[in-house]
This record gives sequence, C-alpha cells and structure tokens, in this order.
Amino acid sequence: MITGSGNPNHQAHLQLALFELYAGRTDEAETLLDIARSGEVERNESEVLLARIALMASNPQEAVALLRASIDGRHPSKTPEHHYELARAYEYMGELAQARKIDAAINQLVPGFAEAYEARRPKFEK
Repeated sequence: MITGSGNPNHQAHLQLALFELYAGRTDEAETLLDIARSGEVERNESEVLLARIALMASNPQEAVALLRASIDGRHPSKTPEHHYELARAYEYMGELAQARKIDAAINQLVPGFAEAYEARRPKFEK
C-alpha cells in the first residue's frame, strides 16, 4: 500500500485497519494504524482507534496516555472525538467524575456531539 511516490498510502492503511478491527484482528489493525497515524489527515482517527484497541485489551491507562498525547493541549472543540474516547477510558478505570466532567465540557461546546458521534462511531468491539 504505497503511493506512486513510494510513500505509504495512509488512507489505505486506515481503511484496512478498520477492516481488520471488524474481523477481530486487533494486532494487525494496530500495525496498520501505526503507519496510518503518520499521515496528517489520518492521524486523529488512527490515534482514536489505537486508544480503543487499548481499551479492548483492558489497558485503559494506555488509552488515556495515547489520547492525552494526541490531544496535546488542544481545546475540546478541536478534538471532541478524542475527548469523548478519553471520557470512556476514564469510565473504564472507574473515574466517573472525570468522565462526566469531560462529557459535560464536550456537550457545552458541541451540543449533541455525543449522540451524533455514537451514531457514526465504528462498532467493532465484541
């Protein structure tokens, strides 16, 4: 999956990673996402998916670390998907107050985001 210029086709890696996730092959998906995340356009979605893989592997601390690094001080209005997934990771860890705080901030900045995102969010977890 290389472009004509010899560089990785980040979009193709991302799409194949999603296919692998739906097929339950998280290791393969993770490898593909590590390549896809180096693409400027694919970075955000790849990092969100990597965090979700960490949660599937019962590693919420890794998910939090990935998302915090990806957010990197950006405002929740610029990274609502990251913040939504960060709240889910905090829920998984039992830190419900922190999760609610993040959800409230997202809802205030982008009303209705959680419902809209949940409706379009890929569902590959079993």
